[in-house]
Amino acid sequence: MKIRSMFFAAAALLAVSCSSDKTIIKGTVSEGIDSVYISVRDLQIRDAVAVVDGKFEYSCPVNEVEAGTIAVGESRLPFLLDGSPLVVESDNRGGYQLIAENSESANALVTDFYGKILPRIDHLNQQTMEWYQAGADIESEVCAKLNVEKEAILKDVKGFIEEHVSSAAIIPVLQDFGGSFEEEELAELVEKLDSSLRKNSYIQSQIRRIDAIKATREGEMFVDFTIPDSDGKEVKLSDYVGNGKYVLVDFWASWCGPCRGEIPNLIQIYNKYHGEGFDVLGIAVWDDPADSKVAAEKLGINYSEIINAQHIPTDAYGISSIPQIILFGPDGTILKRDLRGGSIEEEVAKYVQSAK
Repeated sequence: MKIRSMFFAAAALLAVSCSSDKTIIKGTVSEGIDSVYISVRDLQIRDAVAVVDGKFEYSCPVNEVEAGTIAVGESRLPFLLDGSPLVVESDNRGGYQLIAENSESANALVTDFYGKILPRIDHLNQQTMEWYQAGADIESEVCAKLNVEKEAILKDVKGFIEEHVSSAAIIPVLQDFGGSFEEEELAELVEKLDSSLRKNSYIQSQIRRIDAIKATREGEMFVDFTIPDSDGKEVKLSDYVGNGKYVLVDFWASWCGPCRGEIPNLIQIYNKYHGEGFDVLGIAVWDDPADSKVAAEKLGINYSEIINAQHIPTDAYGISSIPQIILFGPDGTILKRDLRGGSIEEEVAKYVQSAK
C-alpha cells in the first residue's frame, strides 16, 4: 500500500481480548529487498528487520491503542499493535499489502479499509499528475472531476471513522487523513470517539490542538506565551500584542517556501502602515535559529522578530501548518486568522490608515 498524494499530505472493539502478548508480523517479499522497516512512534520503535531468503518475521508488544507502520520497498502499511497476527504479501499493483489473519480484529478493519481506499488514491494521484503536466488549468473540467473524486474519498474516510468510533481501527486512519479535513470537521470527528481511544497520544494531541483553536478563534482574546529567545532573553507575545496597537503576527520558518513567499507582502505592509497604531511581528517556529536569522537577513525583514520559538506558540494557537498570519487588535483581540496574499493588506486597511 502506498499513499503518494498531491491532495492528501497521506472491526473489533477495544473490549475484544487478544490471545497473544505479541503482535507478530511476517511476510514474503521480492528479490532485491534486504530489509523492511517497522516504526511505532510512541513506543520509540524504529527497527530494520532483515529479510532472509525472501522472508522476515518481527514481533511488537501488544498495545491496543497504538499504531505503527511497516515500510516495504515503496509501500507504507499502517497497522495496530492489537495482538492479531499480520502477514505482508504482494498486491496486484506492484506493491505490498497487509493481511490480518484474525478477521474479527481491529487490524482486519484497517487492512480492509486501506485495501479499498488506496487504489482510489493512486488513481486520483495519477490523474492529478497528468492534469499538472498538461498545464494545471484550475478552470478545466478535469480539475473539477479531480476535486469531486477527492471529496468522495474524504467522504468515505469520514464515513469509516463515524462508523467505527469505538474501534482502534480509526487511529491510523485519523493519523493519515486528519490533516485533510477542515479544523471544525476534524473537531467534530474527534469529539465522537469513544473515551477509551483517548489514551492514544495522537488523539490526545488533536484534542489539545482543537482546544487551542477554540481558545484562539477570531473574537477571542490573545493567548500569551513566553519564549527563551536565541539571544538568551525571555520574550513574550504580550511584549508586542495588547499594548494599544494593531499587530500583524507571522508564524514562519526559513525552510517553508510559502512562508518566504509572504514575507515581501509583509515588508510592504510594514513600510506602508507602520506607526504608532500598527506593527508587524515575525515569529520563527520549527526551525534552527541560525537558519531563521540568515533567512530574515536575506529576505530583508525590517520588522521585529522572535527567533527560536519552536512549538511553544503553535501549540498555544493550534497551528498545524505555516505560514499562519494573524491580525490582533489594540487590546489583544484576535481579529483575523489565516491571512494570505492580498487579503492581508485588505484586512489591515479596515483598521489602519496608511502612514505614508
